[in-house]
Amino acid sequence: MASFKQWLNTFLGLNTHVVNNEFVEPLVRREDEQYNYRRWKNTTRHKQISDFLLQHYFYVAHRIIESDYLYTWNSPSSNGFFIKPCVQIEDHELLFLFEWFREKIPTLSYYCYTAEKQYHEQHNQMFQTDFIYFKPIIDINDAGPWNQQFGNIELHLYYKSREPIALKLMANVYSDRNYTKHLPFEQLLEIILKDKAI
Repeated sequence: MASFKQWLNTFLGLNTHVVNNEFVEPLVRREDEQYNYRRWKNTTRHKQISDFLLQHYFYVAHRIIESDYLYTWNSPSSNGFFIKPCVQIEDHELLFLFEWFREKIPTLSYYCYTAEKQYHEQHNQMFQTDFIYFKPIIDINDAGPWNQQFGNIELHLYYKSREPIALKLMANVYSDRNYTKHLPFEQLLEIILKDKAI
């Protein structure tokens, strides 16, 4: 059986033997990217994609349908999805979804722990991953158990030859007794995509 890393590289269209030649830099958006994102989120296109992603995630996660471009992950320790460009979501719109998640997650009492661009070279091609790691805001002076909400949240945007090829959103939960039981991942999606209250 293939490892998760092998499966992911196959899903992203990468060689499973990645050369370890990496470097990182802070995740900062260009002015044109910010402008295009602001335009997108003020259109009906934003709502169409949000509705599609929420509904499609539900169908795939509950095995109602199978998908070639959406993969859901559900385990006791982590929940989330990977999505590739498709008819309903163009490759450049993965960047807009990434920025939408990046903007919404801190409104849920989360803070950005890490935000960076990671690069590696493979067979004379450059691959990039935009990566953000969010942690719930917890007051360790409280008696506990501490409210973990959805756990730690990872956001990844993968590129190949400067073109977005996949988006990943994952929640990794705390399992020890110092934390409350985590909230369902589907609730996180509803809050982010449909502006529902927590």
